[in-house]
Amino acid sequence: MKKTAVLLAGLLLVTGTVFAEGWDVSKANVEGTFNVIDTQKGMNMSAGDVDLRFKATKEVKEGMTSFVEAKFDEDKENDIDFGLTVTEGDFTAAIGAQVTIDGQAAAGKSLTLQTNNSDQTYLAWNVMGSESTVLTMYPYAIADMSWDNETWETFIPATDVPGFKLAMDLAEGTKAAAKVGVYDNDQAKNVYVLKGEFSTSVSGVSLDAYVGLKTEDDSTTAKDQVTAMGVLAKMSLSDALKVEGEFNTEKTGDADAAVGMYAKVSSTLAEMNGYVPTAYAKAKMFNKYQDTAKGAYTELEGGVKMVQGSFTVTPKVKFTTAENKVFNLEDDNSKEKTASSIGITFGYEM
Repeated sequence: MKKTAVLLAGLLLVTGTVFAEGWDVSKANVEGTFNVIDTQKGMNMSAGDVDLRFKATKEVKEGMTSFVEAKFDEDKENDIDFGLTVTEGDFTAAIGAQVTIDGQAAAGKSLTLQTNNSDQTYLAWNVMGSESTVLTMYPYAIADMSWDNETWETFIPATDVPGFKLAMDLAEGTKAAAKVGVYDNDQAKNVYVLKGEFSTSVSGVSLDAYVGLKTEDDSTTAKDQVTAMGVLAKMSLSDALKVEGEFNTEKTGDADAAVGMYAKVSSTLAEMNGYVPTAYAKAKMFNKYQDTAKGAYTELEGGVKMVQGSFTVTPKVKFTTAENKVFNLEDDNSKEKTASSIGITFGYEM
């Protein structure tokens, strides 16, 4: 991450609440993980994933709201979005522009200004005045089309998918959505992406289920198809004890299915010196570590998240066991390897 990006995001974070009268800071967070010891990379102090987010909105007049959102991520594109959301009757339109920093800027440039080709540009319709059914057209990218959870990052390529989303409130706490996207480019032709979503929450138990399908024609294969499904369940056993589990699977063409599983138990402890600590233990298991070219992978992590207001400090220990080719840092013939790390995460979230 460039120093200028960090400084700019930090400035927005600190001054966001006062930079202009009438602005409402609806999102602000910064988080970074530092590994003090890592047996795969040696003893060092290296940042893991560093994220900075800031969003502010302002009501221009009734039915019209402007927004500014800055996003800086060590692993992803850095950009600043700004635009306008307008509501009139049953219709809502969001339009805007985007400043991209270092990400996909043209060669020799570090800053570009373009239309906001993301899911923040859309036209939504409350179908025939309905308060429970909304049809949204995304000309550039459908919102939340990929997986975004503890196991799979996505079941489709990084290419943004334009299309439609039909969202329905079936009952209190129960929602469903169907998404359909179509696109083509120089690498793939006639790409169809479908995703179904269902979520419900009853008496401290929440369940999210997803089903996805992608088909495409390209110049190298007659037709490629990806099917995916995932289930995420969370349960509060008491005010202090919570459990969650996740199962995902993805199958590409004739290849064997990739499977990922995740489980976490957390318990809120008694307050200590103004901190609210939460101890947790979690495990991840993959048969193909999100990449068909890599092998099985198991990860165990435990730590204590200490919260004081909006700030968190989380010391943690992680152990991993994987096939040698997953680590890709060893030169012997051992089939299986283990690694461990000791780190600490600092965070702020409003």
